[in-house]
Amino acid sequence: MVKKILLSAVAAVIFISSSLPVRADIPLGSPVVILMEQTTHEILYTRGDIHRRMFPASLTKMLTAMVVVDHLSMNTVVIVDQDLLSMPPGFTSAIHFRGETVTIYTLMLAMMIRSANESSRVLALAVMRHLHDDPEMDYFTAKPLFSELMNEKAREIGAMDTNNTNPYGLHEESHFSTAFDLALISAAYMSNPVLAEIARTQRFVGDSLNGVQFFGQDITVYEFVNTNVLLPGGSWPHEHVTGIKTGFTDAAGRVFAGSATHNDLNLISVVLGGVDDLTRWEDTRALIDFGFANFAFRTIAVADIPLKSVSIENPRLGDDDIMEVISTMGHTLLLGIDASVTHEIVFDEEFVVMTAESESGNVDETTYERQTVLRAPIEEGEIVGTIRYFANGAVIFEAPVIAGREVIERTFSSDIQFYRSAFSATVFSLRALPFWITGIIFILGFVRFFGYLREKRRIKAYYLRKYGKQRVRRTSRYDGR
Repeated sequence: MVKKILLSAVAAVIFISSSLPVRADIPLGSPVVILMEQTTHEILYTRGDIHRRMFPASLTKMLTAMVVVDHLSMNTVVIVDQDLLSMPPGFTSAIHFRGETVTIYTLMLAMMIRSANESSRVLALAVMRHLHDDPEMDYFTAKPLFSELMNEKAREIGAMDTNNTNPYGLHEESHFSTAFDLALISAAYMSNPVLAEIARTQRFVGDSLNGVQFFGQDITVYEFVNTNVLLPGGSWPHEHVTGIKTGFTDAAGRVFAGSATHNDLNLISVVLGGVDDLTRWEDTRALIDFGFANFAFRTIAVADIPLKSVSIENPRLGDDDIMEVISTMGHTLLLGIDASVTHEIVFDEEFVVMTAESESGNVDETTYERQTVLRAPIEEGEIVGTIRYFANGAVIFEAPVIAGREVIERTFSSDIQFYRSAFSATVFSLRALPFWITGIIFILGFVRFFGYLREKRRIKAYYLRKYGKQRVRRTSRYDGR
């Protein structure tokens, strides 16, 4: 493993958020609650034991709906059987009737909006008849088979402490879940666009076929009003609430799984064991308001931007001795609004040059950062270290940093190449034109001068040959030569 050397322990402080829960005491009435972010599953607030097994009541229907979506089209038409209509006293009902033709989508609306229990039975039976290709299968045969599909779906989601024995949440001792598991189930439910749209529906008016052409059968016109009063249009609306499901049995108390969206933040809340409706609604509103007031998604790292400049030891002659290191990855995190985030860059030892003062350890961190020197050669894009981001003393993200350009080491041959290039660039540049002109003029003058001297000697030699030495002298004296 390559040893790392810390070269900048102190970096700019950015006031953004923290991935840890914000410490707060929210006045709540329910004994067990959880607030979770939908996409990251970050836990933002808890009260009570969120891993204690409790009874989910009709929150069970979220898993039922997810299993149905996995196996049936929303436009599938089914016919209601008589044995599905014999419900125990106190069951919430959509008042289906024997022989009614109804779409899966309408049944889903009845189950999730009206919380109709016999709709859950019709859906469970439809799934198992489809999977087993057995149109004669009865509900009591289908029930345990469908419950196992629900348990498999729960494990797929990560809800490992959940067990279902029926599709609607009727109390049974072996039918249980936890606040944590129900939050995971709620997050998975809201990640499905069809299911999320159903959860947001405050009121539905339409026939049982919901526009599907299926003639010659009995249909019913329904009006469902969502039992979730917090939805916009409900009796106690919250502008950001988008779902999901209410529930009640004597053993479970008043329970609710909620969802809300604001400024790209998607919250999931679960309240269990409430003593009355007011408690679960007040608790849910308090959790949602707390989440939006204290958390946000913030970008802590941006890819492909310079992070800092570092000095280079012994770069090729003529090259800059400063190089920028570049971030390789961007990252956005859910963090507490008031938390501070710091970062540090750790360079690989193979690139680092340590000065005598740095080795002594008698320098503060700011001086230490200024003394960052890297050793050539370095390839452009080569990983030279790591940047780490911290919140509340914990590492929340780290990514490689790379060289922003190639750095070539200085050598004897590179020096020769530099001087050769410098000479060529100087001699043959436009700036050298005046010197070239001056030189040419000088050379032409020099050639002309020596040409004159040569001509003079030639003439003198000619007269010597023709007239002799004395004549030439007299002639020379006569013409001033």
